[in-house]
Amino acid sequence: MLFEVTRSELLDIFGEDRLATLPAIAFPPAGADTEGARLLQTVGAPTGTSLLREPDAGDGRLPLVQDVVETEGFEDAHEDERR
Repeated sequence: MLFEVTRSELLDIFGEDRLATLPAIAFPPAGADTEGARLLQTVGAPTGTSLLREPDAGDGRLPLVQDVVETEGFEDAHEDERR
């Protein structure tokens, strides 16, 4: 990681009610053991400072990036750059 932060440090700054963690099931198996996933599972992120997606009610996983980020304009622009 680029820096170390502990849950207690964030709790001191933001308080328990403003710190969100995500369950391990929210991440696909291939990404569940990444540094970012471990950070969100154990330390959490302050609410209101980042947009955390809610896990799906059906399977408990986070949505895929391609399902929440509009890439159409980016793909068109990138295609123009290659020509």
